[in-house]
Amino acid sequence: MIANFLEYFYTDKFDEKIILKKNSKNYSVKMVKDLVFERIQNNLTLNSTSKDFDNFSFVINFLAEIFTNKNIFIDEINSKKIIDNGKFNGFTELNPKDIIINFQTSGTTGEKKIAQKSLENLFSESEALKNQFPTLLKDKEFISTTTMNHLFGFTFHLILPLNSENVINTDTVAVPENINVENSCLISTPSFIAKMAKYQNYPVKNPQALITAGAELKENVFKFAKEISSDVIEIYGSTETGVIAYRNSFDERFHIFKEVELDCRENFAMVKTNFSLISPVKIMDKIEKFYNDDILVKGRTDRVYKIQEKRISALEIEKVLNSCEFLKDSYIVKTDEKLACLAVLTQAGLDYLAENNIVELIKKLKSIVKTKYEIVPQKWKFIDEIPHTVNGKIDKKEINYLFDLNLSFPVVVDKNFEDGKFTVSLYFYSNCNFFKGHFNGFHIVPGVVQLFYAQYFARRFFGVDCVSGQYRKIKFTNIIQPDKVLKLELEQIKNGISYKYIDENCGYSSGILPIKTLNEEIKA
Repeated sequence: MIANFLEYFYTDKFDEKIILKKNSKNYSVKMVKDLVFERIQNNLTLNSTSKDFDNFSFVINFLAEIFTNKNIFIDEINSKKIIDNGKFNGFTELNPKDIIINFQTSGTTGEKKIAQKSLENLFSESEALKNQFPTLLKDKEFISTTTMNHLFGFTFHLILPLNSENVINTDTVAVPENINVENSCLISTPSFIAKMAKYQNYPVKNPQALITAGAELKENVFKFAKEISSDVIEIYGSTETGVIAYRNSFDERFHIFKEVELDCRENFAMVKTNFSLISPVKIMDKIEKFYNDDILVKGRTDRVYKIQEKRISALEIEKVLNSCEFLKDSYIVKTDEKLACLAVLTQAGLDYLAENNIVELIKKLKSIVKTKYEIVPQKWKFIDEIPHTVNGKIDKKEINYLFDLNLSFPVVVDKNFEDGKFTVSLYFYSNCNFFKGHFNGFHIVPGVVQLFYAQYFARRFFGVDCVSGQYRKIKFTNIIQPDKVLKLELEQIKNGISYKYIDENCGYSSGILPIKTLNEEIKA
């Protein structure tokens, strides 16, 4: 077995080995070397953003960067010009200690930070994983629902399979139907698996191994994961530290990797590791450590906000709210010096809303919090699920966007995906601020509001931005009055996203939202 994947490039003895796959086409080491060489020689400037690149392009560009630039920024790897040091004469041996890779991460506020690692750090991490799971990582084809420009996808979908002599399937797994690979190892996030469990969407072919990280894998989701794969590994770690611990079932504690030392304090922990340039690393997690070095992760301690001179734990308020019959999930943030809550209603919560109104529901939820805490959330928005990024992290940027909106958010009652159509049920309650002035004594949902939420959910469901002001075939056939639950149907068609607001009786409005092209994004 090779010491690290750089050896693929030093000699020709690995040239016939298959290491990448794209659209059912196999790529040998020799083919990859030729593509990387061409990429360096052409020295192209790629006028695109990372989202326009697939994993295959990412791999080629990353390998090109290794041999031309010792300081690599992962978030720029698909868009910046390759920098070579004079004429490129071929692949020469490199010291992994000298190759510095910069990963972008975010703190509690979503503010961007840089975490640095050497390629040697990543090799050490992959060796630890190989040693811990030797059978599981043998002769697999790695597939993934994540992107490679974040540490989880980068480590487990790129470095680990390359370094363990496995094949990387670079086709993105967007839906369970894409899990159609023999003898696969699936790299995925708790949020993706949770959606599979919720809608009982089983893979076409079950992966032989499943590795997940990014957030806690809840009990029902872990059970579903075990149904589709006998070997399930949940990783606990961070961008700054790399992997810290793992577990194979919900009923067991996390086991610290033997290469990692963990010093647990009251409100934080110090991680000593060779998976990072900086060690030890301070992490703001509350962790209970046991005599056998197993740990219990009790949550973040840095989501403590100061409101009215009082320290408020967002996690503790979430626990109170999530234990009541009206909510299945919640997330607390601080905005405008006030607490705000993004909440997901249970059926009991929806029933209470239907029988009363939004004001009474919020009063009820505030009273539940007040049984334990003096400070309660003042801003509330109700949605179908807490937003997550493709890599399974809480999407703080999206949550902040929702609370920054100077527009009331309708209650999301339900959503469904069937036959290529997304349907979301929206409750436009009478206290929505867009009813003010539209019109006195006869409130209706303005057409511009209908268009806005059609665009918002098109972006959320399909991952596309629509062009404002270039709508086509817009029709307003019936007025939408307060306290109605309507279905918004969205479908991606050749010319954009078609939408329509309907209920069981009639249609209210419809049209086509043009999708913003790459040229339009660049101009913007």
